[in-house]
Amino acid sequence: MGVTIQLPANHPKCWAILYYDAQKGAIKKNLFYDGESGHALLYRVHFGDMQFLHSMATRDGETADETKKKIMAWAEFAYKVSLGEIKHNTSLNQCGVDGVAALFKKKPGWTVQMLFTWDDPTYKPYKDRNGFHDRAFRDFAFGSLLHMVQDSFSAAHTAREPQGGLSCGKLPDYENPGRIMTFHSFIRQEYKKHSAADKDIAFREHIARNEQTQSSITDVGRILRAYYEQNRPWDEIKIYLDCVYDLADPNAPAGPGDGFSEKAGLF
Repeated sequence: MGVTIQLPANHPKCWAILYYDAQKGAIKKNLFYDGESGHALLYRVHFGDMQFLHSMATRDGETADETKKKIMAWAEFAYKVSLGEIKHNTSLNQCGVDGVAALFKKKPGWTVQMLFTWDDPTYKPYKDRNGFHDRAFRDFAFGSLLHMVQDSFSAAHTAREPQGGLSCGKLPDYENPGRIMTFHSFIRQEYKKHSAADKDIAFREHIARNEQTQSSITDVGRILRAYYEQNRPWDEIKIYLDCVYDLADPNAPAGPGDGFSEKAGLF
């Protein structure tokens, strides 16, 4: 307890024990892990109110618009941390992004740094005689945003329309990567089928399908990185992210997704 779980350091067994326990509670006891439950973030991120960190709905039936609002709130938070607009020592419940602050109202002492790095010195901001150094920390926060966006291209996380050559509306120089038809929820998915959609072969197939476009997962990543490296403001990158998460139907309910729910249970 109180130690950062690192992979592939010496904590994979600890991670697995917590994951199994969260899964059993969610499936067998119908538990839902949120800020009121007092459970570790690992429970909430995979089986609770923070599944949006994987571009997934928090529960079956949640509308696509509800999920997108949570995703966009986290994107704003992570990006502003990346730019240094939200400082590492800011209290989470005072971060200025309502959709994020509400998640940690039971953690009044938690700071942005505690959320992202806890006791891990690798990415902690530090000060020495040459000044204050926080670029690694800000990169870490940006990585959180990238991970969330990248997950939205996995068939286990969302169902996207094929890229049809459409532009991004307000940003005609960028291509729409395919509207999201539904977000998926993890609780009733079969783990092995979910995992298969996240493997390298699925990534390579995605790249092959989109090699004639400018809207693959890697293209989107490059565009987001350019925004970050140019220190473009949140209001600008928000417009592009709104296109990346363009919804075919804002009222579409979440579920396990076609082909992912035949044998839900422990892996």
